[in-house]
Amino acid sequence: MFPKKFFIPIITLFALILILVAILILASKPQTISPTIEQSNNRAMREKIELKDQNVEQPASDVEEKVVIKEFDDSFLDIDAKTAVPSKDEADKAELQLFIRNFLEDFGSFSFNGGYDHIEDLYDKMTVEFRAYVEGWLVQDPARQLSQEFYSIQTMVSEVKIDEFASTKAKLIADTARIETKAPEYYGKRFVEQAEVNAEKIDGEWKVDGVYWK
Repeated sequence: MFPKKFFIPIITLFALILILVAILILASKPQTISPTIEQSNNRAMREKIELKDQNVEQPASDVEEKVVIKEFDDSFLDIDAKTAVPSKDEADKAELQLFIRNFLEDFGSFSFNGGYDHIEDLYDKMTVEFRAYVEGWLVQDPARQLSQEFYSIQTMVSEVKIDEFASTKAKLIADTARIETKAPEYYGKRFVEQAEVNAEKIDGEWKVDGVYWK
């Protein structure tokens, strides 16, 4: 008979062997997957395959949206589009407004040293009566009358509006901005002024018949 002191290590060793065998058995046993998870994965895989086979478009959230931006309107390339043609009356009015604009900017600008040649160049654009008036006005040397030292005025037309219009006569209102220097009183005085212009059509050509500053 073995002494009792030998039984304790033997029993401990036997218990460790049993524990080790149990761990080895559990480790070698194959793991099982939850049926619910496996079925869900299989169903998702089948749906993905069916979508691919049927060429079904994916939801909008999964598809990259492409936006086409036109940089310019190409409708002007349409050679068949109808072009708006102004009537004879509209064309005549537009021609008259442009004529008065150019006339006033020259007629309303002069200076002490610049002379009046540019105004005399407008004689053929005036009626006989208005030309006679302007010739008498220029003879008086208006710039020198306004100042013996220096005088100049520059006129720029911002808008020309037709007040009355007929086939051979018209009245227009022009809005102008003017810059005036009169030594020694002031330099570069800026102000706005309206001009009423009467025009008359003679032999198919518009001519100025009067300018009245207001």
